[in-house]
Amino acid sequence: MFIYNVLLGLLFFFYILTFFKYWKQHPLSLLVFSCLFMLLIAAFKSISVGTDAENYYFYFQNVEVLKQNRIFKGIQRGWYYYNYFFHEYLSFRCFLFVNYAIIFIGFSYFLYKKSANCITSILLFFLLYFFCASLNVMRQYMAISIVLVGLTFFNKNKWKFCVCVLLASLFHYSALICYSFLLVHKKLSLNKTFYVMLFIIISFLLGFTFTDWLKGYIEQISIVDSLNEGASSYVEQWGGERNIVTNLLINVMFLISYFLAKNRSSFYLKLYFLYIIFNNLFGSAGQGNRLFLYFNMGILIALPEISSQLKNFYIRNIYNVIFIVYAYAIWYVSINANNGDVVPYLFSFD
Repeated sequence: MFIYNVLLGLLFFFYILTFFKYWKQHPLSLLVFSCLFMLLIAAFKSISVGTDAENYYFYFQNVEVLKQNRIFKGIQRGWYYYNYFFHEYLSFRCFLFVNYAIIFIGFSYFLYKKSANCITSILLFFLLYFFCASLNVMRQYMAISIVLVGLTFFNKNKWKFCVCVLLASLFHYSALICYSFLLVHKKLSLNKTFYVMLFIIISFLLGFTFTDWLKGYIEQISIVDSLNEGASSYVEQWGGERNIVTNLLINVMFLISYFLAKNRSSFYLKLYFLYIIFNNLFGSAGQGNRLFLYFNMGILIALPEISSQLKNFYIRNIYNVIFIVYAYAIWYVSINANNGDVVPYLFSFD
């Protein structure tokens, strides 16, 4: 865990620097250095780091086996051709370096363009376990990164956003769910507190009380097998155990943020809200809950945005402490449970 603690200390130090006027106004160098440090850690990790890491290595070395894999028969065919290019012309380490460059440069560019405090956002990216998760589910985080780059065009040119989503789906077909963002932006309103509370409470109770009842509806996801034959595998783990305390904490953090938010029309607050609803309802879906990771990216923008809108010095800083402690708790629990098998971390330069 040493390398993760070093990265955490570095990112937290950069976060503290943003309390000073100069660094708050000129955060780009801090963001670039953070991005480079994460890139080096990820690109030069051993294949023992991350549950899926050995699979990526195996398919890279045996690219023809990847070609025959049913999961890559549909729209994800792009991942086969992408692997094939690197297999033929470059090394596996170069493959990893480019993949993680796509991830961290994409995330950093998005945060720089959209966050009220990009250094706070990059710290949250680490503490909310997104960084460590990327060491495992690299392919999906590549897709997420491409979608996030698309979101930088969202307000001015939705066609560019749609093209980015399509490109991302060639790497991981789950990215197609991001076309729903077009409806979220236009149709979803969070201005009525009563309905927001009602949806939070109902989804929370349904998710824990009617897990078996929901299973029949969740299994209908198999209809998207036409896009990818492995789609139905996302519901195979449905019915797994859930921690009610952790789930309650996630809901409480959203509600605190919602009540403090000055701009409840924020697109990223809407994404954050939808992630809470989906997590409440479908948290028993095991890896299937990864389908909603795209919505959870809203938290990276929403929390710094809400903080920046709070004019009262004491309330703003209390809120900052609350969400940093909350995020650290997520990281501490996740890393000690070794989610994604990212511990122990080992370097490799082969």
